[in-house]
Parts: sequence; structure tokens; C-alpha cells
Amino acid sequence: MRDSAVLEDVTSQLRHLTDLTSGAARHLQDAVVLLGLAHSPFQALPAGRKAELVEGGAAGISAAMHQLAPAPDLLVDAAEQLAFEVHQKKGPAAVRARPSRLSAAQSAALSAIARGRVEISRLDGPVKLLCRGYHVHTTTVQALQRRHLLHRQPLPSPGPMQLVPDRERLGLSWEGAAVLAATFTQPPPPAHRPSPALAPPHSHPRAR
Repeated sequence: MRDSAVLEDVTSQLRHLTDLTSGAARHLQDAVVLLGLAHSPFQALPAGRKAELVEGGAAGISAAMHQLAPAPDLLVDAAEQLAFEVHQKKGPAAVRARPSRLSAAQSAALSAIARGRVEISRLDGPVKLLCRGYHVHTTTVQALQRRHLLHRQPLPSPGPMQLVPDRERLGLSWEGAAVLAATFTQPPPPAHRPSPALAPPHSHPRAR
């Protein structure tokens, strides 16, 4: 694979990811310093200066989150490209035992969850899915949970006085990651196509 264009693309994606994480780490380091100064027990700061330091620390955290936002997509795309390329190079002899077959909806949901696009909201009612750019049904998530392919990660609340949903981000378990990885080397499952509706019968005009 040394001369593979796919490998060059994957390497470029991982290099970009390294740059993003390095930049995010610098922003977080600056935020730690500013927030440490703002809440230092060894010196009393004027209220305006303390607010300025806290605002700077919050801006550093926001900048780090902004830089890390593309990371899940980069990782999943790189893994999918690399796994498929390795599979193609090794040929049919490399086929291993396949995991239990996923439906098209389940496969798409696993990919969306791996990309950090699915959250759960539970506030005064049934569980709701908050999906960004993906269409995932609660029944699909429940089916994946019954197979132990998912786990839930609590998300912090912006503040105790704010009325916000109790949110959790869905993540893949070890089993879920293995099942998703296996789909990278397989053709996508056929999507269910509903039968076309029958056209109404044509009415024939009466002969005059």
C-alpha cells in the first residue's frame, strides 16, 4: 500500500487530526492558566479583572471544542477508507467470519453515533433523539442497545438555573465498534424499498 492514493489521503487526514488536537490542547492550556488565576486563593482580584479572566478561559474552552468538532468525522472516514483498502489488497481470502447482519438503518445509526451526531434528551416525557444531519429512529437505537452495541455518556448541564434537557451522548461499545468496523469492508446492506402505490383505475368516458 506504499503507493496507494488512499493511504496518502488517510495519512493526510490523520495529520490534520493531529494538528487539530495540538491546537485544542494549546487552547485548553491557556484556559487552565486563566481560570487558575481567576480563582487563585492567594490573591484578591478586582471583580472586573476576575470576570475578564473567566471570560478568557471560557473562550479558550470554546475554541478547543470548535477545533475538535471535525475529529470524529475524520477518524471514521479514515478508518473506513483504510479498512476497505486493506480488504481489497488482501482479496477474498482475507474474509473472516462476519458479525450478525445489520439493517441499513442500524448500520447508518452506528456510523452516526460513531461520529458523535446522536444525543438523547429526557425532560418531562419520553426519550427523544437529537440528531445533527442524520435521521435515526428511537426504535433503531433501542435495537442496537439490546445487542449491547451502545453506551450512554452524560453531558454536563450549562447551569443549575437553566431549564435544559437532561442530555446524554450515545457512544459505541467495544462490540459496537467491532461491528461497525466489519461493515467497512462489506457492501452496504440493501435499503428497504416500499412497494409503489397502486394507481387509481382510469375512468373511461361514456360513449355518446
